[in-house]
Amino acid sequence: MPHKVVPRPHHEEGYYIIHIFPLSVLILVFLALACGGIFRFTNACKPLKVILKAREKRRRKTLDKMYDDDLRLMEGGSYSSSSSYSTPQPYYSSPLTNPSSPPTVHNSSIPPPITTPYNHYYATSATTSPRKTSPSNNLHSRKGGNALPRPHQQQQGFRQQVSPPLPPPPSPPPPSPPSSPSQHTSTIAYSDLTILKMIGGGGFGQVWEATYRNTPVAVKVLTNSCQTDTIKEELLDEFKAEVSILSTLRHPNICLFMGANFTPPNRCIVTELATRGSLWDGLRAPLSPPFAPCSGNSWNNWPNTAPPNSSPPPKDTWPYTLFKRIALGTARGMSYLHESSPPILHRDLKSANLLLDEGYNVKICDFGLARLKALTNSHTGQTGTTQWMAPEVLNNDKYGTEADVYSFGVIMWECLTRECPFEGMNGIQVAMRVLTEGRTVVVPTWCRVGNPKLCKLVESCLMMEPRRRPTFADILKSFDNDNI
Repeated sequence: MPHKVVPRPHHEEGYYIIHIFPLSVLILVFLALACGGIFRFTNACKPLKVILKAREKRRRKTLDKMYDDDLRLMEGGSYSSSSSYSTPQPYYSSPLTNPSSPPTVHNSSIPPPITTPYNHYYATSATTSPRKTSPSNNLHSRKGGNALPRPHQQQQGFRQQVSPPLPPPPSPPPPSPPSSPSQHTSTIAYSDLTILKMIGGGGFGQVWEATYRNTPVAVKVLTNSCQTDTIKEELLDEFKAEVSILSTLRHPNICLFMGANFTPPNRCIVTELATRGSLWDGLRAPLSPPFAPCSGNSWNNWPNTAPPNSSPPPKDTWPYTLFKRIALGTARGMSYLHESSPPILHRDLKSANLLLDEGYNVKICDFGLARLKALTNSHTGQTGTTQWMAPEVLNNDKYGTEADVYSFGVIMWECLTRECPFEGMNGIQVAMRVLTEGRTVVVPTWCRVGNPKLCKLVESCLMMEPRRRPTFADILKSFDNDNI
C-alpha cells in the first residue's frame, strides 16, 4: 500500500522561518529608509530657515530706520544732515502726547511733516507720560521707559503699551439733496410790482407792463387755471422747473429773467420790458429811424445778383440790414439754447415770441412756458402756432432741435414778405397741407432771383426731413462765409 503524505500543520517548526521572517525584514528596511528620508528633509529645511530669519532681520532694520527718520522729521529735523531743515526746531507742540488735538504752529515757515504709512505706530497710550528730549539726542531711547515701541515690537507682544491707531478722518458729508427750483430763482413779492397796462397775452396768460423798483418790466400773469390752490402738483412742478431754467440763462438775445412769484392768485414771471413789442407787431408797424422800408423801385441795400430787368423787392419790404439783424440775433440766441447742457428746445418759436428792443435787437422769450401752455390747454398745444410747427411736431413724432430750425425758416419767410404764413387757413388745413401734400411756405421770387444763397438757406431750414436741416451754428456760418 503506497505511503500517504499528510500536510504538516502551520504551527510546526520551520514555518515561521520560511514565510514570516522575510516579510519582517522588508518592513524593517522600509522603516529605516523612511527615517532616513525624514532626517535628510529636516537638514534640507535648515537653509530655508536661515534665509527667512535673515529676511526678517532686514525687514526690522528697515522699519527701525524709517521709524527714526520720521521721528526726526516730526521734531523739526530732516531725513539727511545736508537738508536745510536738519537743525532741530519744533514745529508742533507735543505732537505725540495728544494726537487728537489740533496742532499749534510755532513757525509757519517750516513745512509740515510728511505723512507716512507708519504714522499710526507713533501713537502713545493714555498712561504714557510725555517724552523728554534733550538737545544732544532728540530721539527716544530704545531702552528707556518713554521709548515708543518699534513697529516689529508691536507684533511681538508690546501692543499693551500703545494706544489703538488714530481714527480715520471723518468722511465727507453726503451730498445735499437737490434744492427746489424756487431756491434758484429770485422771488418777487407781487406787492412790489406796480401794474400799469396790459400789453399782450397768449396761451399761458396775460402780459402786463409794470414797474419794479422804478424799473420798467413785463409781468406775465398765468391763466386762472394755474392760480388755484388745487392746481395739479405736476403742473406746478413743471412751472417751477421752467422758471429755474430761465433764471440760469444769460445771453444778449435772451429776454432777461428778473424773478417770479409762486403764491396764488398772483403766480407770475417778471422779465425785462422790450419797448417795441414782438416781431409779429413790428412787421405790421411802420419802421423807425435809422431804418426805412424799400421803395419798390430799386434793390436799396439788398444783395443783388439778378439780371438788370428783374423785379426788385416790393414796396415796404424791410431793408437788408434789419432783416440780417433779426435773423442773426434769433440764430445766436437759439444756438445758445441748443448748445446748453442738456439742450433747451423752444418748442414754440414764432414771431410773436421774439421781442424787439429800442434798437430792433431780438430778445427770445416764452420758451420756458411752451410746455406749460401745452399742459393747460384743453384742446391741443398746437392752437395758434400750427403755422410755425415742423412736420414731425404736427405728426406727433419724436422731435429735437431740428423742429426749432424749421420754425426759424418760417420766421425768415415772414421777414421777407411781412405776411402771415398760411394766411386764411386754419390749423387743420395747415397740417393737412404740410403732412399730406408736403408743401410749406414759398420763398418770394425776387429773393430767389436776386439772392439765391439766402433763398437756399431758407429752403434748407424748411426741409421736410429733420436730418437735412442745418443747425443754428451752420446758419451763422452761412451768414459769415457765404456773404448772405
